[in-house]
This record gives sequence, structure tokens and C-alpha cells, in this order.
Amino acid sequence: MVVQLGKLKMENTLNRILSLVVLLPAILFVVTGLRWLVAPAGVAPEFGLTLDHGVGLSSRVGDMAAFFLTLGLCMLTALVSRRHIWYYPPFYVVHHGPRAHHRLAYSRRRVRT
Repeated sequence: MVVQLGKLKMENTLNRILSLVVLLPAILFVVTGLRWLVAPAGVAPEFGLTLDHGVGLSSRVGDMAAFFLTLGLCMLTALVSRRHIWYYPPFYVVHHGPRAHHRLAYSRRRVRT
């Protein structure tokens, strides 16, 4: 009985540590996404980007804000609801997104117009 209680306490402690490890980046992602929405000129240099005037400015700001807000809000939803399926969108965006972009950008097939 004492061994089981010790094991439960250890599992509970590990779950709290893991939740904290996930919570910190989630908050960071949400804050970064909100900064892209509110003041993109302040956050763009942190990523080595310049905000040029003209076509594509709103697209860059919107894409970066959506990227970080999606990551952060899905991670927070997973923590609050304790449903692991909410970790799938951030995992897919971070892990598979660059690969899909690379395949599309450097594909040998050309689309005929």
C-alpha cells in the first residue's frame, strides 16, 4: 500500500512537471502571436524579418500570427482539457510543415499552364 502511494505521488509530480514544460512554450507562442497581431514592427526583427510596404505585408503578418496562435492555443487547450488529440496540430505544423513546403518548393515536376 505504501509503495503504491509513493508511486502515485511520483506520477503526479512527473505529470505536473510535464505540464509546466508544455505550459511555458504555449504561453510564449500565444504572446508572440498576439505581438504579431498588435505590433508586428516590434517582433519582426527578432526573427530577422523586415516589414516591407506593399503586397504581401498583411499576408506575412497574418501567417506569422496564425502560426504562433495555433501552436499556443492548441497546446493550452490540450493542457486544460487533458485530451491528447489537441497536441496533433502543433506537432503537424512544426514537424511536417517544413517537409511539405520543401517537397512543394523543390519538386521536379512543373505545372503546365
